[in-house]
Amino acid sequence: CGGGLQKVWKLLLTTLALFQQSPDIGGYIYTIISDNLYLYVGTDDVYKITKIRKSTMDITLQSADLGGMCYTMAKDYTYLYVSNDATQTVKKLNKSTLQVVAESAPYDGEILSITVDANHVFIAGTTYQKVRKLNKSDLSQADESDTYGANIWSLAIGDSI
Repeated sequence: CGGGLQKVWKLLLTTLALFQQSPDIGGYIYTIISDNLYLYVGTDDVYKITKIRKSTMDITLQSADLGGMCYTMAKDYTYLYVSNDATQTVKKLNKSTLQVVAESAPYDGEILSITVDANHVFIAGTTYQKVRKLNKSDLSQADESDTYGANIWSLAIGDSI
């Protein structure tokens, strides 16, 4: 859910009826990802990532103010990679503590899509209109594509060519 409710709803798959909901998280919801135990929610107004326990829908942790809206994020086993519209960067957060451990250089546009593989973080978005490849370890730039000439709304990783 998003909009004025500012809560995450857990629905029954069979009927799509409301089963549980989170408390108000204080911002419009832009993105949600999950792992086995938790949901990670990116919002606007509060500029934080909220960690919600899936079994109870209780808020277990919120990050510090990240200074901008999170439009998209990706995860691996240990970290979240979250966009920041104000700084136009990707911030790497420890999933356990939600502490920022690294930040990329600015993308020069809003980051609309993030995906990861074993060693890299791939980002794309508006204005700059390129796919940028970052090293997971420190979010330094490893490579980038030519300009596509239009906003890039979504990325996926497949087999290498």
